[in-house]
Amino acid sequence: MALFCDDYGKLLRFAAVGLIVMAVFMALNAMFGFLMDQQAAFFCAYPPALLLHFSLNKYWTFANREKISVKQLYTYLITVVITFFIQWLVFTLICRWFLWPAWFVAGLANLAQMLISFIMMKFRVFDSHRVGENCIKNT
Repeated sequence: MALFCDDYGKLLRFAAVGLIVMAVFMALNAMFGFLMDQQAAFFCAYPPALLLHFSLNKYWTFANREKISVKQLYTYLITVVITFFIQWLVFTLICRWFLWPAWFVAGLANLAQMLISFIMMKFRVFDSHRVGENCIKNT
């Protein structure tokens, strides 16, 4: 499957969003960790990080300016759940097949998740239905 138009730029922005959200999630997790136990801090930090992920991807990565709909939010949440399980499956299988360090395998699983998540968000969640958008200009 080929990526079209400015998808390489979108993919770079998508990766940057992932890093930004990871930093915010870690900071929130640390902050909440002073107030509650680790599990509670993790769960309290997750929703704001997810909201940031959704917002940055919608408005910056995919430049989707349509009004947020229940369908879009639902599709986003389903995408997050599906790609989480894909990431977990890739991590589990690679750990079983190879004797590589878990941190390295986690990175590989995250890359697989990121690519699948990018494709699902581009075509399912933030697809702005731009008919006739073309990268190659006819002369």
